[in-house]
Amino acid sequence: MNRIALWTIVALLIVGGSWALGRKGSSHPSPGAKEKIQPVGETATDRPAGDFVLATVNGEPIYHTDFVLAVQSLPAAAQPIAATASGRHLVLEELVRLKVLKQEAKRQGLDRDPEVAMQLTSALDNMLATAALEKMVSDAPTDLRAFYEAYTNQFRGTRVRQIVVAYDGGLIPPRRGGRAMSEADARTKASEIAGRIRGGESFESVAAAESDDPQSAEDGGSLGLVRPGQLGQNLEAEIDKLQPNVVSDPIRSPYGFHLFEVTGREVSSFEQVEGALVQQGSQLRAQILINALRETAKVRIEDASFFENAGP
Repeated sequence: MNRIALWTIVALLIVGGSWALGRKGSSHPSPGAKEKIQPVGETATDRPAGDFVLATVNGEPIYHTDFVLAVQSLPAAAQPIAATASGRHLVLEELVRLKVLKQEAKRQGLDRDPEVAMQLTSALDNMLATAALEKMVSDAPTDLRAFYEAYTNQFRGTRVRQIVVAYDGGLIPPRRGGRAMSEADARTKASEIAGRIRGGESFESVAAAESDDPQSAEDGGSLGLVRPGQLGQNLEAEIDKLQPNVVSDPIRSPYGFHLFEVTGREVSSFEQVEGALVQQGSQLRAQILINALRETAKVRIEDASFFENAGP
């Protein structure tokens, strides 16, 4: 890789700030380190044990851990640059550029700009969320059966079918084209459909004829076995309240007005999910851990009008 191409990669990653999201890597000094240098103008508190200063920029330190994180964020093919003296100088130069840009931002008062403050808060939230998830996955049982037993409730499933009536502004368009009904008219139509089914009409045949969700309509409204996290917490909370073989009242979502009917509930055995746990590995386990955490959260919508009155 030539110097210009490599410089471009390093510059994009470092100036973009993505390197700072890396969390793995050694916090120990390189073998040639002789001493720990006290940074100029700040204390060395909150730094990993054994960290040391590689350079200072206008008195502000660049630490060894800063360098490590920058290198680890590079594509794997570019990471060996840290093994050469010229490559290390190249990475350091981009860290210097980052530092002088940050210093210029503070000189201009951008660190007190409300928009920048919001971006920093968002970046911190993302970093903390990533750190939490990594630790949760690391702390979870590595033995698949033990993991299953610890989170058996997340392997529950609900067999459910639905009918969706589109409304103007919803995410699902009318199946047969044309303009969607108003929300009031769509709710009324969904209520009428529910009455027909309660009066003895087949859910499957009505779904095939009336539902605006083409995929489930082709299968009599069946969504199959729905697991936690698949439909979103709000819809799943409503489904959990339903007794089997009872058609719900219309339930509004960003997609349309739903009529749900639960046809059964079950918990998959370890043998049934073992293959998925093996094939999807940490990705599936992470999703299960997030779902379990989300189910314990108490969420209250403070401004319902923001969601109800949004456009298409």
